[in-house]
Amino acid sequence: MHPEEYYKQQLAQKAEQLNATQKSVSTFSWLRIFLAIVLLGVLYLAFAYGETWQWLLAGTGIVAFFYLMGVHAAHKEKERRLHIHIDILNAELKALNDDYSSFLPGNEFVNVAHPYSFDLDIFGRGSIFQMLCRTVTKDGEQRLARLLERPYATAIEIKERQQSLQELGSMPGFMESFRVSGIRYTEEAKDMSKVLGWLRDDDKFISKKYLFVLAALIPILTIIFGVLSVQQGDFHQGLLFVLIANWAVLLIHSKDIKQTHLLVGRSIKFIDKYEQLLAVTASATFKTATLSHIQQQATASVRQITEFRKLAHLFDSRQNGMVGPLMNSFFLFDIYCVLRLESWRTKSKNQLDEAFSNISLLDSYISLATYAFNNPENIYPVINEQSTAIEATDVKHPLLNTRSAIGNDMSLGKQEQLYLLTGANMTGKSTFIRTVGINLILAYLGVPVRARSFGLPLLRMYTAIRISDSVQDDISYFKAELNRMQQLMQTVQQSDVPYLILLDEPLRGTNSTDKQMGTQSIMEKLLQYKAIGIVATHDTGLCKLEQAYPSKISNYHFESEVTDTGLKFDFKLKTGGSTSNNATILMKLMGIVS
Repeated sequence: MHPEEYYKQQLAQKAEQLNATQKSVSTFSWLRIFLAIVLLGVLYLAFAYGETWQWLLAGTGIVAFFYLMGVHAAHKEKERRLHIHIDILNAELKALNDDYSSFLPGNEFVNVAHPYSFDLDIFGRGSIFQMLCRTVTKDGEQRLARLLERPYATAIEIKERQQSLQELGSMPGFMESFRVSGIRYTEEAKDMSKVLGWLRDDDKFISKKYLFVLAALIPILTIIFGVLSVQQGDFHQGLLFVLIANWAVLLIHSKDIKQTHLLVGRSIKFIDKYEQLLAVTASATFKTATLSHIQQQATASVRQITEFRKLAHLFDSRQNGMVGPLMNSFFLFDIYCVLRLESWRTKSKNQLDEAFSNISLLDSYISLATYAFNNPENIYPVINEQSTAIEATDVKHPLLNTRSAIGNDMSLGKQEQLYLLTGANMTGKSTFIRTVGINLILAYLGVPVRARSFGLPLLRMYTAIRISDSVQDDISYFKAELNRMQQLMQTVQQSDVPYLILLDEPLRGTNSTDKQMGTQSIMEKLLQYKAIGIVATHDTGLCKLEQAYPSKISNYHFESEVTDTGLKFDFKLKTGGSTSNNATILMKLMGIVS
């Protein structure tokens, strides 16, 4: 089934379920109100006349009222989840039409100094990150960003990623359930670090054995002195002793108690979220090794995190203005909670630490697998460790309109080391080099790419496409270009791993003569390293390098055609150097000059 058909079918089903659920919510709301009115009347009669049957009826009514509250809450929860599910389906339908505005852009990950991410629009509005991101956890979002910044892996690891994404991509229902559970529960940016910090922290309470004695003894003494107070009809002095002793113990340990609550008690929603995500993951069945391991770990961790969640909620009840002070005054409630939390931590911390990490990895993989599911016409690249060439047919930029994008064939690194790419303005040079770079990143992530075939070796990548000057740092455009080129050359020179180099109009910040000489020197320098690359330029004078370095440098170009109605672009890569210019024609067409 095509993704669009699937999403529309699911949307219709969920809309129908939502309508039925909303009716149920309304019905149970009215039933609660009706029962509450009847119950008030029965309680009035019971207090007024005291008949046994009236008290029995009142008791039954109270039980029924709380039962209806539970049923109403369950239907209300189902309604919330259906709303989230419908939003997800609508967002995916928009994504099929190249509208990714519903998803996170990753602006916080934009880094102009990164070897390629700024040049290739990996992060930010309208970026590759926004195209891919479906993460529902903060750590999953960070994990996806790190994968895009450093996707490099062995051929075996990339193959394992491909297999995991293929399996997840065949399970859209599971991926949606995971996302619904993740969106349902909010999470603060520092929740993961707080909980992990507490999990890895040293014990502060269970090492003090006297606290166990007090936690067991104080409630017993409270009950004994309370019973004596009732029997005597007066406040027993023993209760005062208990009260003073409790607050003395709490005062001594108040700093550590507050710290524990800061890290655990205030991260309840995070714990709720991961409990749900682990439960959803544990309920799935996977075949691939990576996903099976995640599922098995989730299954083993569900009981532990459920116990953790209950303890965290219990501990957080100390914030209740009435319950907290009362329970601490007579039952040493805070000490009881932190002892149970640390006892739980001793036996469960390692398992839960790994489980959190696995959920974050699965979260990032679901983003990649959703893209794979949404693009069934894409193909999984072939990683060839023995090759030095990138070979592709009909390769396209993934962010261009699906229906109108023009594909190109290429073979870089097989017959030559560098492409010298020339062509007039707007013919497609910059888009082509970004197409190559982006598809390289997607290939290493294990994601299917938009091409009929795509084979590549294991490479690193460095680009110089979009240079940024800085008035604040007193860096001119040309100085920024030189800094970037220096970093690029040093990186490639010091590396034992081959690199893909992508340069767009290098040294554009200087005059034509300097630019041509400088670009030639850069290309000649790159020929000395373990690198292949594409250098795009308007300077057709550099095409002579093909004769000077046969089997090392090849000329390719993009062209524009002058027609009666203006300029025509076919965006097809052609062999040889460019012979056309179009800047003056474009300015005339736009009315800039006459």
